[in-house]
Amino acid sequence: LDAERVAQDSPEEAMHLVEQIDRLALRSQHDMARYRLVKSEVMYYNLIDSDSDSLTGQAVNYYIESEHHHEAARALYQHALVLQRQGGDHLAEAMVALIEAKGRIALSDDCRLRGLICRSMGDIYAAGCLFANALEAYAEAKELFDRAGLEYHSANVVYDMGAMQIQLREFDDARELLEQALAYSIEVGNRRFMCGVLHELLDLAIYMDDYQMCSEV
Repeated sequence: LDAERVAQDSPEEAMHLVEQIDRLALRSQHDMARYRLVKSEVMYYNLIDSDSDSLTGQAVNYYIESEHHHEAARALYQHALVLQRQGGDHLAEAMVALIEAKGRIALSDDCRLRGLICRSMGDIYAAGCLFANALEAYAEAKELFDRAGLEYHSANVVYDMGAMQIQLREFDDARELLEQALAYSIEVGNRRFMCGVLHELLDLAIYMDDYQMCSEV
């Protein structure tokens, strides 16, 4: 519980707490599955790749048959992230995990997790050039993030949608969306995010043969 509580805001502290857990004291299957779930989440926030064999996959094996629906959705989402990083044929398996996760918490008030699941679904649809499906998933994710007041996550989805509109050659829509994302990044002073948005705007300017815009960007 302590590790979960600080995982997002203090990931290094959360990792220290997880490392202090005595695995021999984990007696039940549920305890072990929850340990694997929390550790995979803490590793994610510390930007450390987790594996599907000993952590996310084993957690999912337990939760898929359990009635712990919220924990199951979290485990399935973490497992999908691992599969997405592997790419290729694993993307289909990742989508199945996300669909199952979405169903597990369809009635939950955890808009953040539901939004993250939808955003990942959008990423996979986009990778498969299923752009209409991707835009629908992104729109649902943005609605959930807005409902939860998660401006950073919402702005990231706007960025995703803008980047996709470039691929669709919908340049006016792309510019509007990316400028929204840029305005947010400037407002909060997030230079890392700002750089990503500017790169997309630069690509857009080149596609549009707008050299004045290109210079400004």
